[in-house]
Amino acid sequence: MPIYVGGRKISGSASSDPSSGLSEGDVYYKTDTDKLRYYDGSAWKNLFPALGTDPDNPAASADAVLASNSSAPSGYYYIQAGDMERPAQIWCDMTSGNGTTGVGGWNRFWWHGNFEQTGSDPTSFPTGDCFGNRLESLTHTATTGFGRIPTSISPTWLMVKTNNTQVSKNGSLLRYAIWKFDGTATANAALADVSIGGMIEWSYNSRSSQVTANDGTTFTQDSDMQ
Repeated sequence: MPIYVGGRKISGSASSDPSSGLSEGDVYYKTDTDKLRYYDGSAWKNLFPALGTDPDNPAASADAVLASNSSAPSGYYYIQAGDMERPAQIWCDMTSGNGTTGVGGWNRFWWHGNFEQTGSDPTSFPTGDCFGNRLESLTHTATTGFGRIPTSISPTWLMVKTNNTQVSKNGSLLRYAIWKFDGTATANAALADVSIGGMIEWSYNSRSSQVTANDGTTFTQDSDMQ
């Protein structure tokens, strides 16, 4: 038997979202997920959404999502970090890495192709500012996203994924290599390129699928930061 408070309905429990007689602010308990849900006037939402699963509760990083839920799968999560003006859906890799770098917790900021997400390989390489775009300005499901690491973020590791004639795919995943930002001049120059959008020239190497910065630093198909 529902309870009505100020025209809002508080129902008991159910295994699926009610679909009739709805008013904004209605609340019920969903038994299959053990979540309180509310109706916002157009859709049902969790009253206390898990970290990173709702724009009203964004995570600061993929690592924060993993810390709050150690079994969180790879996928798109709402992230707001550094100078980002609003949360953005960012692909978070929760499986790559090792004992040195840690496993999972990688935030994708640059990509050309969506093989791991949709099975799609990239086609022609587009032109444009190669690292100058803010993450929140990108369409997260687009084939290409030329983002940059938000300013004030100091990543420790850079993971670069690739698929080309020299490096085969790893099943449904891409092969990857990881570099550490160790404070050296070379590492700091590379970080400046990918963080501030300082690259003013770029070239595409069709043999190795590499983007080359004006200081000679190279990055490949799908880059993530941890």
